[in-house]
Amino acid sequence: MLDKLPECISEPQSICRDGGEPLAEVIVSALDRPLDYPAVNEWVFPGDTVAIVLQSNLPRPVEVVGVVLDYFKREGVLLEDVLLVVAPVMAKQFGISPEQLIQTEAETANGEPPAIVQVTIGNQSLSCQVHDQSNTFGLAYLAANEAGDAVHVNRRLVDADVVFPIGSPTSGNISEGHDTIYPDFGSVDRAEPFRARANSFQQRAEEIQLANDNLGCFFTLQLVFSPGGGVSQAVSGQRGKVISTAKDLANQQWTIEPIQNADIVIVTIEEPGREQTWDDFASAVITAAAAVDGDGPIVVWSEIGQTPDPDTCQALQRQFDETGTDELSRQLKSIASITAERPVFLHSSLPQSSIEELGIGYVSSENDVYRIAQKATKGVLLRDAHRVNLRSHQASQ
Repeated sequence: MLDKLPECISEPQSICRDGGEPLAEVIVSALDRPLDYPAVNEWVFPGDTVAIVLQSNLPRPVEVVGVVLDYFKREGVLLEDVLLVVAPVMAKQFGISPEQLIQTEAETANGEPPAIVQVTIGNQSLSCQVHDQSNTFGLAYLAANEAGDAVHVNRRLVDADVVFPIGSPTSGNISEGHDTIYPDFGSVDRAEPFRARANSFQQRAEEIQLANDNLGCFFTLQLVFSPGGGVSQAVSGQRGKVISTAKDLANQQWTIEPIQNADIVIVTIEEPGREQTWDDFASAVITAAAAVDGDGPIVVWSEIGQTPDPDTCQALQRQFDETGTDELSRQLKSIASITAERPVFLHSSLPQSSIEELGIGYVSSENDVYRIAQKATKGVLLRDAHRVNLRSHQASQ
């Protein structure tokens, strides 16, 4: 991907682009040696019902689940006792169509939770539920937060004997990142304050811990990916210890120094096996703008296939209409400011007209990127820039 670039384009991540050992070996090694936690065969037994829950931005989810299923089978767990729970953004990766998730009027009237569908992992069929934050019948009450707001999570997670979360850390010292379970697998009314960051970081962190603790989820598996989607390391065990360790590993993998005097930034979103989103685009563009001083072009190479939501459209079109941006999230306000000040180009799976209507440039091929980059005297390529952390930003947080 993007092998045809002028010599003036440097790649600071080149020393860590490729993953090391095969994915299965990395995961099995981590599960065999958990941190501050008993071995898996001491708390997962044949006959237990197991709910595997995937962080909503986890790369290579199908491959990861396949490895974990093989591990469970080794421990005597039957496939029919395992349920996979995923967020809507991941449904497509498992071959689940939108039509499979539509509830009939009778199902809605009878208070049916989200349906259980069958997905194929390798040559195996696995039960799966796509979480619906707005379906109250698919939720279970856990506790109330400090403000008295009810904290709910997916009912299937509450009912399972074992909850097995799999996530991937976000670099940065105290960046918000993603928790595997909460709020993505909670209720829509609690997800919104998290999205808007309506309360303090500490309050959000306490609510995440409240949800995990009351669910009885003290174990996690965290995978650290390298640029391009290779897995570099994995850590399993006691949740707090694993998250802290994985965060340190992610910082080593993804933190780079700011680049001086570059007049073009090319960024990619290329993690395999997951649907690319406009949130990825926003994170990549914000990183690109912060990585280099100046107002040179930013080129984003992605395969984004869905149209942006109204708020993202509004942010990107702010250069044409500066009104009505006060209600946007902090991230989208940054995007509005960046696209108003410097040219942004995008390669995606969307048609040219859809991109240009947003007020950003359209990139059709690698040759287009080459022509744009040729005008620069110095540039930089950041792979999977939506995961990159700048050292100066890390130190200032």
